[in-house]
Amino acid sequence: MNVAVRELKNHLSEYLSRASSGEEIVVTSHGKPIARLAPTLTTSEDTETGLIERLEAQPWIIPAKKKGLFPVHKAVASTKAGEELMSDIVLSMRE
Repeated sequence: MNVAVRELKNHLSEYLSRASSGEEIVVTSHGKPIARLAPTLTTSEDTETGLIERLEAQPWIIPAKKKGLFPVHKAVASTKAGEELMSDIVLSMRE
């Protein structure tokens, strides 16, 4: 939910109550987002699984079809003789 600074100041207790009950509130100034009110993390939300559950509860998030955490793949360290790593190619293009 979005709320303007003036509206937030006029009804601060109401918006703090809504945030403490789990709702995320985006504060706007002249129509542009400037801050976010969200509930503090509980012990269960300190974990990756808790964070994923909190994010999936947001209306603009589309959860993955497959549940669970996925391993991070390590980059390939070796190449064929004479081949350059893609990261080196990109870095040379940026120079």
